[in-house]
Amino acid sequence: MTSTISTRKKSDESRVGETRFIRALAESGGNGNTSHIKYIASESGPSTEINRRRREAFFNTQFSICIERARYYTQSFRETEGEPQILRLAKAFRHYLENVTVVLNENDLFAGYAGGKMLCSEVFPELCSSYLDEDAWQEASNFNINPVSISDDEIAELKEIAPYWRGKALQDYYNHMKPHNDDLVHQRGLIFAYNMLAGIGHVIVDIDRGIKYGLGSIRDEAVRNVQRLQHSPEDALTPKKISFYKAVSIAIEGLIAHAQRCARYAENLAAKEEDGRRRAELLRIRDACLHVPERQARNFFEAIQCSLLMLVANQMESCEISICPGRMDQILYPIYRKGLEDRSLSRTGAVELLENFLIRIGQSSWLYSGRQQGSLFYPRRGNLVTITLSGKDVNGRDTTNELTYLIMHAHANTGLGHPSLAVRLHKNSPPELLEACARLIGRGKGQPGIMNDEVMIPALMRLGFEEMDAHEYADIGCIEMGSAGTSIGPSSIGFVNLAKCLELALHNGRCPIFGDQVGPQTGKAADFETYDQLLSAYARQVRFAVTQFNQSISAIEMGHSLLRPLPFLSSITDDGMRSGLDLTDGGSKYYFAGIEGIGVADVADSLAAVKKLVFDERKLTMTELVEALKNNFASGERLRQMLLNAAPKFGNDDDSVDEIARESCSVFLKEVKNHRDYWGSVYNPGIWSIELAMILGSAVGALPSGRYAFESLTEGVAPSRGCDRRGPTATVKSVAKLDHHLMENGSIFNMKFNPDTFKDENIGKFIDIMKTYLALGGFQMQFTVVNKQTLLDAREHPEKYRDLVVRVAGYSAYFVEQSPRVQEHIIERTEHC
Repeated sequence: MTSTISTRKKSDESRVGETRFIRALAESGGNGNTSHIKYIASESGPSTEINRRRREAFFNTQFSICIERARYYTQSFRETEGEPQILRLAKAFRHYLENVTVVLNENDLFAGYAGGKMLCSEVFPELCSSYLDEDAWQEASNFNINPVSISDDEIAELKEIAPYWRGKALQDYYNHMKPHNDDLVHQRGLIFAYNMLAGIGHVIVDIDRGIKYGLGSIRDEAVRNVQRLQHSPEDALTPKKISFYKAVSIAIEGLIAHAQRCARYAENLAAKEEDGRRRAELLRIRDACLHVPERQARNFFEAIQCSLLMLVANQMESCEISICPGRMDQILYPIYRKGLEDRSLSRTGAVELLENFLIRIGQSSWLYSGRQQGSLFYPRRGNLVTITLSGKDVNGRDTTNELTYLIMHAHANTGLGHPSLAVRLHKNSPPELLEACARLIGRGKGQPGIMNDEVMIPALMRLGFEEMDAHEYADIGCIEMGSAGTSIGPSSIGFVNLAKCLELALHNGRCPIFGDQVGPQTGKAADFETYDQLLSAYARQVRFAVTQFNQSISAIEMGHSLLRPLPFLSSITDDGMRSGLDLTDGGSKYYFAGIEGIGVADVADSLAAVKKLVFDERKLTMTELVEALKNNFASGERLRQMLLNAAPKFGNDDDSVDEIARESCSVFLKEVKNHRDYWGSVYNPGIWSIELAMILGSAVGALPSGRYAFESLTEGVAPSRGCDRRGPTATVKSVAKLDHHLMENGSIFNMKFNPDTFKDENIGKFIDIMKTYLALGGFQMQFTVVNKQTLLDAREHPEKYRDLVVRVAGYSAYFVEQSPRVQEHIIERTEHC
């Protein structure tokens, strides 16, 4: 892997911009000023040649499958039959890390990959036996979008592995434990509760612990605890605690061994390297991996290397997505300042390291099996990792620092959709930070998402978070919240289809598409004499859906406790090490499971239409309406136009419909809080959808809003597409009227703006829109900045737009890698100027 390019040159123009940014940042003391913030929006690209080449490799690498984890986990499990499950998983984790192929791209400045290939997803046989189906891999290799590379030899090896895991995987356990009507409520699109079958993720990894103390200290603590408990048993849980601490030490030893293997590999490459600069980089990787993560980081480079190894280790252990590093500007700032002061680090050097790290994280990938959902394997470039910046401390002081801007600048330079950035704003956020956010948003990469401290911190405290922990919150994946080392998700366990609940309420609990009884009988729509009767029927269907969801999730959670402990992740959490219990067994200070509602605007617009046109103005009867819905408006286009144009629509600052949106949404939010999961935790409700707005929309017939059958539902808390007709300020006012304080698992507000909005003369107006929404109590907002013509051209000529990034839901993604249906959904969003 000899580097063929020894010089790292940029164009004169971009070098001038880079230098001016760095100089202005230094002169500002890191607090930001308008003389340098504009360069966050520059189109200079990565700051050094190695990062330019690394970015190019990012797009030129095909998505592939690595079967090494399945191979080595199977080998280990065959040798540990009869041992406690947590020890079997810890030993399999160590065996895998001691044997997986070490990967180091010629343009990597850090070591650490979650697999044995550069852009790959590993196979997790203990989760889902569908991962081992030969026919599924044959299908996956023929995808039109993101085809999966897997060799015939790899498929043959998976076929040999498959018999061992059949009947032992988490999915098999769930199939035995799921509620009797689980298949029906899923197939009819009422709920989607399968996320946890992909593992437990959505967590803030406590990289600060590894950077400051080293994981060797945790390993040593675990060994001491084993010795203590063996000599002085505490209670009936002592055997379980001994197994836990043994598993922790084994898992940590596995990662340390892997880091040392990375060091040896880098050293071997350095011995063959002819380019002096590249040789020095490889030896720096060697020195770092011999030291971290076992011991505390000595410098900025080792802090990032330690962070990367901890992140990929968690991904390799748990499989699931959104393994996030938390508040990186706060965590890395002390060691960054130390490097500047002792002159072991320059600002330009820090930018180069941050860019390379961001590109590396952006290339993380994942693949989940949707066989239990009736869909194919789904590959994704990017692992929904989010880095959180800024915010306020427990005394209300702003925490923005020089590294806040430097990370934003490095992200702008890479021009990638992953990882995501989330910036915490509050009433004392500096104006320079708001402008930096606006400038970066204007780059059109869907970054950053904006989080509102004034809403989120009180929400966490209502959940029981201590004040300090609440102020340390960070974004998990899309827009969920947690704090490093104290809390674990899964913060996104699934979805309830609110539009389907309304449809069932209009058809006495029956699915009008298939005719079967899905929900409770809540009365025939023709018999409803008042609007309140319809709202009551809707509330009963929501209650039924949430109850069904709870039963399904509890069965999966039980399976995780028995089959899927996480000793490595548990080792870097406070209560896990203190209690001697795995995270799946109560070893977390805060546990929260998040349930998302989908279709808020669909329900609001539908109820508002029925209220006005049926009950208030008597322009049509419920019988006429229900018949038109059953026929998908086949003979009632005039009626449909009346529903579309004569009834108020959410998103226009109209209290008549905005209040209906608030009330109908709160029916779901409050109902969720009435339920507890298998571990005894209260669920956190949220309003967002990712791709499920389209998937679940395909299970919903025509609605009184005027929506045709099977069309996508609305996303998050946004208005229906094309229905927000009075401009962005009216839209944000409507959305802000929802009960965001009850959305403890977050809400997604996606807006689409024309790029002209971000010209110098208009940027202040955009900032005012952000400030208005946050001041009104909005939870979160995010933006897609691209004109419709560009999207249409990208759909026709994807080869020209491979780095075109759009905001899909709580995350950004590459437009040309989305399915045609997702692309159409994004194109049709309302575009604001």
